[in-house]
Amino acid sequence: MPGKFSATLTFTLILILFTGVFASTEKVLYSFRGGDDGDQPYAGVIFDKAGNLYGTTQFGGAHGAGVVFKLAHSLTVWKESVLYTFTGGADGSLPLGGVTFDDAGNLYGTTAHGGDPNCQCGVVYKLAPSGTGWTFSILHSFTGGA
Repeated sequence: MPGKFSATLTFTLILILFTGVFASTEKVLYSFRGGDDGDQPYAGVIFDKAGNLYGTTQFGGAHGAGVVFKLAHSLTVWKESVLYTFTGGADGSLPLGGVTFDDAGNLYGTTAHGGDPNCQCGVVYKLAPSGTGWTFSILHSFTGGA
């Protein structure tokens, strides 16, 4: 039995030592104010090749229907910019999911509401970078049918 106790004690000490080595810390990069900058980010974020973060908030923005945002690192702070503000109409609202990039740098995402006026079942959208910002387009508006 002494060998088994010794092995257990050694394993426990190794776990205790490595727990401190792999401990992580949390840092707030940006605090949403709940106004035009967005409110209640729900989904995860993604990085672009330059290290900027992109995501969505389910509420907030100029119309209260959510935003697509970018967080850019500048010296010691992260600066938020709104790429698109949902109106809650045909363009959708309540973007509960995050966004994803294609190889050309376009962003794609979905909303849970808005779109087709008969259903308000959400949309699939695309944001394409342009010289003046981002161009929004609807790829599909869900109708709720089979």
